[in-house]
Amino acid sequence: MTSGILVFLAVAAIQVQAQKAKSPTTAPPLRTNSVDNFAVESFLNTGTSGSIIVTGPCKKGPYGDGVLTDLVSIPDPAGFKRIDETLDNLSGVSDHYAWTRQNDGLVQLKDNRATAPLLRLELQRVELTKVVNLEDAIDRLLAATEVKAFLDRNHIALEPVFDGGSMWNEKMTRQLSKSRTAPKYSLTLTKVTVEEALNSAVRTFPGVWVYYECPGQINLISRGGFSPSSKK
Repeated sequence: MTSGILVFLAVAAIQVQAQKAKSPTTAPPLRTNSVDNFAVESFLNTGTSGSIIVTGPCKKGPYGDGVLTDLVSIPDPAGFKRIDETLDNLSGVSDHYAWTRQNDGLVQLKDNRATAPLLRLELQRVELTKVVNLEDAIDRLLAATEVKAFLDRNHIALEPVFDGGSMWNEKMTRQLSKSRTAPKYSLTLTKVTVEEALNSAVRTFPGVWVYYECPGQINLISRGGFSPSSKK
């Protein structure tokens, strides 16, 4: 029996709005959303870099396969100014979701049902030369020899993702790669896990990478990440 994963490369108490004197307070209206969409919106709306790891049943679509994450009813993420608030809200809805913040500020939201073995895979050496954006960096990391061997060994398919965001990212990557004036960055990583390598990418190109898994396939997508970071 084979195992598989689908990888794509995107809170506190409900706030209330004070009304006029003697008027009751009103909580923001709830909005039904998928966990992955809510999380990606939260990261992008608050300008937060990091990662999202989610899982669910596989779904079939006319433009590529994906993962069905949980539907939750929570306030619109656009109503929150801090990632802490949005992710605390999500964590309060289900015990499956928890978030953490690294010392350097990167935030991770993880579904504890996700096994994510690919992210623990160690890469001996990865050279990213003249990378133009986060999408470019992720594509090259997933082309590593160790990643291909892992997928073959475990009979897992790394499926392409054909949604509007990923297609726009691919188009932007091609344009930047051909440009003579676009900034290009090089990075060499040794003895790092796939997860550590992906985090290095979002430190250079602020954004969020999203890992989805379901039995038999993997997808990894990115959102944001087009402005190089000033941090080293």
